[in-house]
Amino acid sequence: MRFGQGLLINPSGAIEEPLIDRHCAWDGLRSQDVGGFTDKDIKGLLNKWLHGPNLLGGGDASMRTPRTLQVQVSLPIPPPHQPQMHSTTIRAIGEIFPTRKFKIHNARIPDRQGQSIAIANQKGGVGKTTTAINLAASLAVLEYKTLLVDADPQANSSSGVGFDPKNIRLGLYECLVQEIHPQDVILATNTPFLDLLPSNIDLVGAEIELLDMPNRERILQGVLKSIQGNYDFIIVDCSPSLGLITTNALCAANSVIIPVQCEYFALEGLGKLLNTIKIVQNHLNKHLEIEGILLTMYDGRLRLCNQVVEDVKTHFQDIVFDCIIQRTTKLGEAPSFGVPVIHHDADSRGSINYLNLAKEVLIKNGHIKAEAELA
Repeated sequence: MRFGQGLLINPSGAIEEPLIDRHCAWDGLRSQDVGGFTDKDIKGLLNKWLHGPNLLGGGDASMRTPRTLQVQVSLPIPPPHQPQMHSTTIRAIGEIFPTRKFKIHNARIPDRQGQSIAIANQKGGVGKTTTAINLAASLAVLEYKTLLVDADPQANSSSGVGFDPKNIRLGLYECLVQEIHPQDVILATNTPFLDLLPSNIDLVGAEIELLDMPNRERILQGVLKSIQGNYDFIIVDCSPSLGLITTNALCAANSVIIPVQCEYFALEGLGKLLNTIKIVQNHLNKHLEIEGILLTMYDGRLRLCNQVVEDVKTHFQDIVFDCIIQRTTKLGEAPSFGVPVIHHDADSRGSINYLNLAKEVLIKNGHIKAEAELA
């Protein structure tokens, strides 16, 4: 038996045929040229795999039963993944930033309109914009007047609700730098109860132009304050950085949602963001609270995702949303149509996930009661 163009070996580890293709891959690893290695070197590596811990199955004995095995080889072979690395990272973050030192959002009776929630994480690709668009749309579908603020120069939130950033003449940049009233900039979307404060590439220049302005960290706060009474929720999509625009968003927000991808690198950036939030709480916005940590891009088939979820929930406990955003095709397709996922496919898992997230946000902000309280 042979896997593609690999080696034919028997249970004793003997190589019965020479290596046919020197460019091959093992378990999705990048193909590498194994030229220069002798058959003896390859045989030793294969024997180590046959009789040692199984990289693919985590020590599953069924993968090493006395039968003909066929293996695709890639050299050098990395060591098996160690899940405890995630636990170590979480513990390190916990030692520096214990959750008790942060203001954690507790359920309360809403005493003001325009609850501002920033979606922030300095790491890109963790689902910030997807969360901002679909959380705002879910709140709007539940008939809560919602404003989506695109504070990212990439303007993906603007395009994600049906607007071409190239055609946007007035946006957040003009509100911050030129002091244009936001009411003259806000656009109505195709979703009832959902408005957009758009953005475009001009927002890149705001980072520099705000540097010389007085009270530069609170300019966005003044912009949103003038329209706060018109909305139940204001969702701010932050840029993937810890720059001045993101600082403005944290100063203007009442709380912050932190999307965390269910992968190791996303955990490494969590400590830096928590440090920034702590600085903002101490010096700029003492009322800033952590709405919650949102686990995104979850795939239950992957052991890594399950390990990250377990580690994050074990340490951060109540600060983590019960809702987990699953990785689905519909969530990825929706932006190409310029609509939130609830309009693209209301029955999809992504749509249901974000409706559940909206429900948790409403409970935390006292707009509806939890099921336990109703019982």
